[in-house]
Amino acid sequence: MIVVGPPRQGKTTLMESLQTGKVSQFLPSECSIRTSTWELERPSGVKASTDSVEFNVWDIGGPASMSTVNQCFFTDKALYVVIWNLALGEEAVANLQSWLLNIEARAPNAAVIVVGTHLDLIESKFRTERIATLRAYILALCRSPSGARATGYPDITWKHLHEVSCKTLEGLDGLRRLIFHVSCSMKDTTSSQKLVGRLIPKSYLLLQDAVIAERHRRDSADEVHYLTDLQLEQVIELNPNSDIKDYEDLQLAISFLIETGTLLHFPDTSHGLCKLYFLDAVWLSECLERIIHIKSSKSVARNGVIKAEDLRMLLVGTGFTEQNEEQYFQFLAKFEIALPVASDSYLLPHLLPPKPALDIHGFRHQTTNTIQRLFKMSFVPAGFWERFIARMLISLTEMDLQVHRLWKLKMYNVNIL
Repeated sequence: MIVVGPPRQGKTTLMESLQTGKVSQFLPSECSIRTSTWELERPSGVKASTDSVEFNVWDIGGPASMSTVNQCFFTDKALYVVIWNLALGEEAVANLQSWLLNIEARAPNAAVIVVGTHLDLIESKFRTERIATLRAYILALCRSPSGARATGYPDITWKHLHEVSCKTLEGLDGLRRLIFHVSCSMKDTTSSQKLVGRLIPKSYLLLQDAVIAERHRRDSADEVHYLTDLQLEQVIELNPNSDIKDYEDLQLAISFLIETGTLLHFPDTSHGLCKLYFLDAVWLSECLERIIHIKSSKSVARNGVIKAEDLRMLLVGTGFTEQNEEQYFQFLAKFEIALPVASDSYLLPHLLPPKPALDIHGFRHQTTNTIQRLFKMSFVPAGFWERFIARMLISLTEMDLQVHRLWKLKMYNVNIL
């Protein structure tokens, strides 16, 4: 289960109330991600063949500046719970747009529940009408006027909307029933098999226990929280009861660990990123926070551009070494945290100034030609910056070649028709 939403909407408080059944003490936190396990027993009145569902819960929050990093943890086959503040009304609904679009972009066709908090702040006599209005606004985002699913958004209907109060605990029982029902209905898109209640090979469960034990060991020893592909194979070989022998079995086992939140893995073939298996989402988030917390300054990241040597310095203390720094940079590029714009420079999109100020002349030969374009977007789609930078650099190179060719022709007094 991945719990997301704008900052300070009550995500952590809601999860604690769901798990304990008690009013939670509000404790503001700047942590970008919290992990926990939660066993949800079948609520009374719910018909299902499953007695309980155990979740690995990733409570993803932190300041708004961490929104770019948070997308790294969006995985397929997770149940997404999007939290928003009912008391903030239409403004809060508008802020849901980027979260819903990002979920669909990173985890297409994922199951999503939208939960409004602070129900107690809406007056009882206006509550029914007000909630109906706010629900209509949410559905207007996710559905077309004909009622069909809107392009780019998760498949959300009125059945996926719920409202609660963490102060009075009103609506919590209904939310537990909704979460249990939706999780038991989730299916594997490739096989159409339900995810909850399926048969799992014992060797996969043994590998899961071994990986969790390795994570605890590394945490106690203050070691890096990732395994290479060879180290993962060694973990498997140390278990005499494992029957994972060939490549296909290994890939299926890894897919199971990713689905259950035991591992984070990014199957990119370039630069060997696919050879790293991350054990702890919190540890990885802390590594990435070093970049997000950089302040735009002339000495480090002027106008959103940082030198490769300065970016390399941020690896100190993370556990990443010269041997695998290339995988780290590839990871940053994959999620558009830092993108190469020259042989020795990287663009940090989150540090781009609000007004055009990026000096692109440093990336090409000086010419008298200047092109400026100002883009205003309410949502930056996944992959935008990588494609945009690549095309801009290609265009600038072609312009330089044209200018150089014209200059040579002029030098030789060639008439151009």
